[in-house]
Formats: sequence, structure tokens, C-alpha cells
Amino acid sequence: MRSAPSIPRFHDTTTTDTGTERNLMEFGSRRGGLRQLTASAHALLDTTVGPLETPAAYRRYLVGLDGFRSAAERWLSRVPMPAEFAGWQPTRIARHLAADLADVGIGSRPGAALGIDANPSAAAGVAYVLEGSALGGRIIAQRALALGFDARHGGRHLAVQSQTLGNWRGFLACLERAEPFSLDVAAEAAVTAFQTATDAFKSFDHVAA
Repeated sequence: MRSAPSIPRFHDTTTTDTGTERNLMEFGSRRGGLRQLTASAHALLDTTVGPLETPAAYRRYLVGLDGFRSAAERWLSRVPMPAEFAGWQPTRIARHLAADLADVGIGSRPGAALGIDANPSAAAGVAYVLEGSALGGRIIAQRALALGFDARHGGRHLAVQSQTLGNWRGFLACLERAEPFSLDVAAEAAVTAFQTATDAFKSFDHVAA
């Protein structure tokens, strides 16, 4: 298992932690903390994906995303979220990705398992990556449409993600209330998820060529 890059260490943000106020002052919110602590890993993933300016580049994107997303969704389905997330469900797009791949003549392939310990705070970190991807998915949907991919052909998963802004807001509300909660653990899990996604895009480059 590839270890996650080191991230700044600080007190867990729980209601009983004397460092809670200091941490919230430093990051503004748990979302802000996750955004800052995962920024480098997120940027590397964006660079690895690259611009989606051709059908070939879009096919590569589908293959790489499928290799990560199917494994991440399986992991998240087996790990409990913090209690405050009761009633909230992550957006699942793996089956839509499989259909999109079939549209372009490529089979879905199992990705590498996430090497993350099963922990509610870690689950929140992975969900942060998966649910947050819907924000960028809206931009990708516009590019895909320009290439001829839409909700009926090759862009089903993007159509699903474009309708989940409310789910993202619900996630953020639960994230800020979750107790007990470790921002360290959540950030490390999110970094590993971004890292695993980057590896998936690199590993499956040849499939969509």
C-alpha cells in the first residue's frame, strides 16, 4: 500500500478537544480544513487528468475515473459514516460510468482497493472527495457535451452528478456537526483517495488509447 503524503498534524476537532477553537480559527470550517490539507493531492489529480479537448481524452477520463470510483464506492459502502450522517447517502455513479464506457466500446475494470482503515472520520474524508467531485463534474459535462457525449450516450454519470448539489450541501452540514470527529484522519483518507484516483488515471492510460 502506498503511504499518503504527510500532512500537517494538529488536534482532532471534537467537542471535548481543547484545540477545537484554535483549529476552527485556523481553517474556518472542517470543509476549509479538508480543502487546504488536500490541496496538493487534488491539484496533482487535476494535472494528471489534463484537458478534455478530444474524444480520446474523454475516453481516457472515463477509464481512469471508473478505475477509482468503483473501488471507492465499494469501500464507502462497507464503512460506517459518523452518526450525524444518518439519512444522508453518497451519490453513486459507478454503474452509470460502466454504461458510459460501454457506449465508447470499453469494458469496466476493477480498480485498486483503497488502502484506508475503516473509520467513520475516514469515511467522511472519502465521501468529501466523491461528493465534491460533482462540482467539477458540471464543468466536465459542458466539455463532454461539446464532444458529443450527453445523458444518453457517454455522459450519464455527469448528468447524475449535475443534479446532486443539494446532496453536497447536505454532506457539508453533516460534516460540520459530526462528533467525535478527527480532521487528521479525514484529511489523510481524502489525500489517499485523491492519490488512488491519480494512480488509476496513470494505470489505465493504455486502455483508452
